[in-house]
Amino acid sequence: MEYTFQSDEDAARRKNWIVASAIVLSFAIGAILLLSAGGRRGAAAQDRGGEPPAGRQAATPEASRDAGRPSAPAKQAAPGNPAQTAKPPAPDTQAAAGKPAAAPQRPARQVPASASPAVRKLVEAGQEAEMRDDLSAARAAYAEALASTDVGDARGLVESRLGEVMVKLVSTQREMPEKVEHAIVAGDRISILAKRHGTTVDLISMANRISNPNNIKLGDRLRILDKAKFEIEVSKSENWLLLKMNGKFFKRYTVGTGLYNRTPVGTFKVSDKIKEPDWWKDNVKIPYGDPRNILGTRWMAISATGTTPPAKGYGIHGTWDNSSLGQQSSAGCVRMANTDVEELFTIIPEGTAVTIHE
Repeated sequence: MEYTFQSDEDAARRKNWIVASAIVLSFAIGAILLLSAGGRRGAAAQDRGGEPPAGRQAATPEASRDAGRPSAPAKQAAPGNPAQTAKPPAPDTQAAAGKPAAAPQRPARQVPASASPAVRKLVEAGQEAEMRDDLSAARAAYAEALASTDVGDARGLVESRLGEVMVKLVSTQREMPEKVEHAIVAGDRISILAKRHGTTVDLISMANRISNPNNIKLGDRLRILDKAKFEIEVSKSENWLLLKMNGKFFKRYTVGTGLYNRTPVGTFKVSDKIKEPDWWKDNVKIPYGDPRNILGTRWMAISATGTTPPAKGYGIHGTWDNSSLGQQSSAGCVRMANTDVEELFTIIPEGTAVTIHE
């Protein structure tokens, strides 16, 4: 048998051709796989209705304006002239500081079909204003709807939305006719400012995002609720607490009142405010945090005024048992959900008038 051998040169050329062909084939297969995967991703995105990939946010005007944007720094006052103050930084619309502000959402509840056309128009205007994050316009629309003689079945919705708007206005740096602007000067203390303007340390701190009221800086710009007159009205038969500001509706809360009609009626004032209160029962102290302590997270003592007979030991407090709200269930005090009593505690100063009626 005869064998034929290729020269080394021929063998080298053949090897190079095979390698080149393999490389070209690999690139072709890779391109086909990439095109196929891209088609599948496009189809999946179409099935989701154009939803952006995970981790990215759709570019809407509200998201572009609010999401994650830090507040603009305030300008410094002219030296020696605290009156020349810049406006405070834009408020953070989230309750929790440091979280990006989400775009306002349309209130979920619909206007009752029985509402008059005029009331319906006002409520819808308020809802649209909330979507634009224009709380001043929302406040005006809801307040006008509430004052309407034919608000009727829409009252619950209007009060709910107006209450939420009012809390946001006073607890952030939003502008309000009832607020004044102030630049911190030497000798200022949040406690002094609270007393001067008839408000609370907690509300000034929350509204201006002050984490430590004992640590403020010269030149800091604040917006402060100025001498707003708050009043509380409690209905024993309907178990609600109505908060008014300057004689107008602020917010209505569901509460529990005294079992067997034990809650006293008459006029009172808030005479003391305590966070995380201890409870005294039969002259025994039950500390805050003890499961037997029924006072919740806040206590506001009330004292009789005018011709109302003295009523010691009564107050407005929180509860760990929300199922007891909306009915006569307490030993005589007015009880609220902890989140509600904390909100009320922050807003109202000592001395706030309280009227309790049947």
